[in-house]
Amino acid sequence: ALNYATNNESIVNDLLDGYGNPATGLMSPTVPYVTEENSKGYPYDPDKAKELLKEAGYEDTDGDGIVEKDGKPLSLRICTYSTKAELPVFSQALADAAKQIGIDIQIDIEAYDTIVDRQENGNFDLMLISFTMCPEGDPQYFCDLAFKTDGSSNYGNYSNAEVDALIDQLDQAFDQEKRVSLAKEIQQKILDDAGFIVFGHAKFTNVLKSSVSGCETNPSEYYLITAETTMSKA
Repeated sequence: ALNYATNNESIVNDLLDGYGNPATGLMSPTVPYVTEENSKGYPYDPDKAKELLKEAGYEDTDGDGIVEKDGKPLSLRICTYSTKAELPVFSQALADAAKQIGIDIQIDIEAYDTIVDRQENGNFDLMLISFTMCPEGDPQYFCDLAFKTDGSSNYGNYSNAEVDALIDQLDQAFDQEKRVSLAKEIQQKILDDAGFIVFGHAKFTNVLKSSVSGCETNPSEYYLITAETTMSKA
């Protein structure tokens, strides 16, 4: 429901002034294993979000704007940190979107050390953090860290035995076409599970001395220094 309630286009274009790519799937569309087919994600559809909540037994019976189930209002806390300036802003955007479909979200902006403690003990409802998903343009790194059941950065305890098995295959595959195929399947299954909400993918800018040449800025996620990258003598 929260995926459908979130307007990623508005978040990136209005709050980031367009300095990013609105997320449709999990990962940036600039990497080869993300296709239009497997990165459709969840469109902005508040009515669909409300429908899902109703199907799950949540309704606003007392007219206060917040849905309840068995007499208990649906209220969540989201924790984040302020050292990445956009995260508190994104948290407020999510809370505002949630309120429109009847979910109350309270925001805790905490020191980064406190967030690390929460990541270790699991003491949170929702957590908003920033990840570099594909530092080398390959999916294996992030799949092992965040999507596998025992991943060291799987803070929300997402778990799907089929995804685990596919990641194991990815860890052992050398054929590039096979790796791309596995990555596509992994992303699609995680999207179907709605285990994560991804707002957008940052755009990067390189600031270089005029003596540097051959260093290309990728649209998102990763950078490469190649044999063509040179620096002339001053």
